[in-house]
Amino acid sequence: MNRGVAMSYDPPANALDGYGDFAPPATPPGSYIFGFVLLLLVNAVLFIRPAEILPALQALPIYELLMVGCMIASFTAILQQFEPRALAHHPMTFCVLVMLVSVLFSHLFNGNLFLAREYALDFLKVVLFYLMLVGLVNSIHRLRLFLQVTAVYIFIIASLSLLHHYDFIQLDALEAMAQLGGLDEETGERTATIRLQASGIFNDPNDFSLILCVGILVVTHMLLESKRKLVKLACLLPLAVYMFALALTRSRGGFLAMVAGVMVTLVSRMGWKKGMAIGFLCLPPMLVAFGGRQTNFNFDEGDTGHGRVAIWRDAIQMFKGAPVFGAGRGEMAEQLYIAAHNSFVHSYAELGLLGGTAFLALFFIPLYCLRLHGAATTEKLEGESPEKAEVRRWRPCVLAIVCSYGMGLCSLSRAYVVVTYLVLGIAAVYLSLAVTYRTIAPPAVGMLFKKVMLASVGFLFVLYVFVRVVT
Repeated sequence: MNRGVAMSYDPPANALDGYGDFAPPATPPGSYIFGFVLLLLVNAVLFIRPAEILPALQALPIYELLMVGCMIASFTAILQQFEPRALAHHPMTFCVLVMLVSVLFSHLFNGNLFLAREYALDFLKVVLFYLMLVGLVNSIHRLRLFLQVTAVYIFIIASLSLLHHYDFIQLDALEAMAQLGGLDEETGERTATIRLQASGIFNDPNDFSLILCVGILVVTHMLLESKRKLVKLACLLPLAVYMFALALTRSRGGFLAMVAGVMVTLVSRMGWKKGMAIGFLCLPPMLVAFGGRQTNFNFDEGDTGHGRVAIWRDAIQMFKGAPVFGAGRGEMAEQLYIAAHNSFVHSYAELGLLGGTAFLALFFIPLYCLRLHGAATTEKLEGESPEKAEVRRWRPCVLAIVCSYGMGLCSLSRAYVVVTYLVLGIAAVYLSLAVTYRTIAPPAVGMLFKKVMLASVGFLFVLYVFVRVVT
């Protein structure tokens, strides 16, 4: 039976000293067990898509039923997050709610009540998933389990995709994408690049590559942190599968996301000098291993990169036309017939300064709060509780996941999809635990607001200058 009331739980003895109004809400780690199990099942269906593997299940609303069940089981945990004290402790949750309001107002302000209702209800489902994750993953043990189980799901979909790619199994949902390239000088025909993808929400090589990077970083953390040789050996198989699948996606954004995650992992564990030195030594072999389209970057006219910057220029013009609430969610596709291929640019164009700043803040806040100061201490300190030591150990991994996924979103428009808020939910959970166990200082709301606004203005300025220079 779930315990929705959190009055009997005492946080760690040293967790709240000197925190005043920023003390985190007292949520018992053992609460909402049934809801947490349902959340893992929701995630399983979200990743693996059983109805696409077994056609007989297509008529069953598996995901919807699990979502409703999880919402009922975690109803109190969701409601608690709307309390002022909880929102002060979870600035990322406040930004997610601002995003929801921005989606609604982006069309209301333009007088389109129908689209305001449709898009707001659609994004509300994503927000509910985020709130369930933040409310149910309420201890470091659950965060560890959630990340490990998610890595298993990624391993399953990557394995299925590879098995289909090499004709060991046949699944229509896993058909690879054939992308046309340049003309063959001898035959005069266009060359085609086969790019690996998975099913469902990962039915795109770029989306698939970003979730593979998450799997790589989680398993790498387990490989480095475990003291058991069998565990280390067991980590090598999924790591190899992730890397091989990532190479077959031929995704430039995925490659950059992996490089960003690896560099952050090295620097956060070894310090700036040693980490950067090892990172640059690893870069040439990575460029060779992922050679071809994946490592071909240029902004020459006619290249994909140049074309995307031209789209950003058009998005800036959209933003100028509706700077406060934006042109409306979905309007880039309606007006420009294309996405911005950059989630941050996309959110500013469609949701204006309010929504664009909120989305940027969702990545800025964890990066600012978890920013690197030097090599992370991975050994348990004297007198330190096992929970606090584990919170500290997960810091490089969570920071790397946020940096990696954020880098990937610089070439994808995914500001409204559930996977983005799964990653952000993981970051929000970790920030809450880090403040609870005093591995980081609690953010001062006023100072954080100023930093976010400066980051927003700085982003728009850099974007404008970059677009003017390139185009």
